[in-house]
Amino acid sequence: MLVGFLVNYLFANPRSEVFYFLQQYWPGLAMGVIALVGITIWSKWDWDRNEEETRRKSFLDNFKLLKPIEDVSPEDLGFQKLEPGARASEHNGRPFYAGCYLPRQAVSYEGIARQEPRPSYTEEGLAQALTHRTNLLLVGPPLDGKSHTLYQTIKLMTGYQVIVPIKTGLYLLRRPCPC
Repeated sequence: MLVGFLVNYLFANPRSEVFYFLQQYWPGLAMGVIALVGITIWSKWDWDRNEEETRRKSFLDNFKLLKPIEDVSPEDLGFQKLEPGARASEHNGRPFYAGCYLPRQAVSYEGIARQEPRPSYTEEGLAQALTHRTNLLLVGPPLDGKSHTLYQTIKLMTGYQVIVPIKTGLYLLRRPCPC
């Protein structure tokens, strides 16, 4: 309606009835325009919020875990939290003894065969490498401390999200190559 009035005003002399209508009903028209703008803004906000929620739910359908790194607990990585001296249950062979961690050194694959492997990384070095987007792979026998090292490493970092896929990398590696 406002656009129609402006077009008429610019290209033709509006009739006196139009001015009378606007003088009589301008508060209602102004409130209507404000309400329309408010509903439009609210609708856009609600649409964006629903899109984000839908994206998050879709993401969670493909991942077991999506958390800020500061909120990750040992249980999130499949550990069974135990007091020193307690034994892990049969169904979960990954004990986590709070306060009992042996720091480890990680070396590059190329450095394994050397007498003095270089480069070697502490947990702090691994955290720094991850913040610089360096790809890392921790390799070792079961219960050797890879996941515990990973947990200790990520606890040194802030401002990141931790995601754990539903299907593990080992499951994907066991599939035949489609080559």
